[in-house]
Amino acid sequence: MTLRKVSGALALILCLAFAGGCGRKPPGEEPGPVEPPSRPEPPKKVVGVLLPLSGTHKDEGEALLAGLKLALRKKGVPVGLDEGCLEVRDYGDSVTDSLGLARDLIEVQKVPVMLGPSDPRGVEMVEELARQRKVAVLTPVAAPMKLSEVRPVVWRLTCTDEEEGRVMAAFALKKLFRTVAIIVDSRGEASERRAAAFSRHFTESGGHVLTQLSYAGGDTSFRRLVRMAAEKRPDLFYLPGGRPEAAAIIEEMKQQKVVGSVVGSSDWDTGTRFPSEVGPGWAVFAPCRFHAGRSSLVTAAFVTDFQTEAKVAPGAAEALGYDAGLIILDAFSRARGADGSIVSEIADVKLLAGATGRLAARKWGLAADLTVLRLKGQDFVFETDVVVE
Repeated sequence: MTLRKVSGALALILCLAFAGGCGRKPPGEEPGPVEPPSRPEPPKKVVGVLLPLSGTHKDEGEALLAGLKLALRKKGVPVGLDEGCLEVRDYGDSVTDSLGLARDLIEVQKVPVMLGPSDPRGVEMVEELARQRKVAVLTPVAAPMKLSEVRPVVWRLTCTDEEEGRVMAAFALKKLFRTVAIIVDSRGEASERRAAAFSRHFTESGGHVLTQLSYAGGDTSFRRLVRMAAEKRPDLFYLPGGRPEAAAIIEEMKQQKVVGSVVGSSDWDTGTRFPSEVGPGWAVFAPCRFHAGRSSLVTAAFVTDFQTEAKVAPGAAEALGYDAGLIILDAFSRARGADGSIVSEIADVKLLAGATGRLAARKWGLAADLTVLRLKGQDFVFETDVVVE
């Protein structure tokens, strides 16, 4: 090989060696592993609360909120929800403020579900906005409301007065009561709604309404009324009004030695004491939204947890708030996608076990059970659950 060829080959080798090292970084500056492109974080899960937390009805609002918070604390971890997800708004005694507060929750805070309002007027005010934005509304309201027929976004956490009357008529017939005297509070709209529903279902199902008498809420003398009802010799007396008047009527029945059982209303939850001995062969029944004596593991756990934290026994409002939390958690757990469709998921709730009983989505309602109590001494004890159809 000539000197010129050797020099050319050597130059080529040196050039290639130099070129291979040109792009190499000094030790310690080698590139690390390539990071994957970052993904946007999913929207924060938010739950709206629109309740009266001050003013006349603050006790109810605070009780509902306490029940909701307990459900989130005890059950929310798997779904990624806790008390920090709550956006709380207080409309106090100004129900007319509900729409503006709901607009803030729905359009600014982007809540997909809301507990409240607890006033029928408030629910009517926010329902259209909630329907347009596909936001679910859970409410404890039992009274009639004007709601859209298009696509329900409002669900009651309890049964209506009409449903209560119908359910208690079915309960009475199952207990083999075939004739009834109805004594209704003429000043109580809820009492009249229950009485009408009870009478219609009882009659359609083979029972007989022998008489319907009325009194004005607040009355204290029922001697003539009881005598007139007793003359018909009914198997059953249906008292769909308030507890103070019902207690006075039962006391009068006791004095007149009237024989017959009694079915009352959910307005008997608390208040006036009943006579301890109502009479031989009597039975006094009353429906209620919630009772701690229900034979349910969910109810027992709720009562224990609430008493441990609050040092007081829970009532119906606390239980309804707790059930609202269970419904929300169930809906979020089944929602598809980052934000999901909570309205659709709540519409698909099927027999979820709650503190107040079974919960299942029906048009505008979620309560599937109503608890019936029986008077024992001067206290009411758990008798059974009846189905709300």
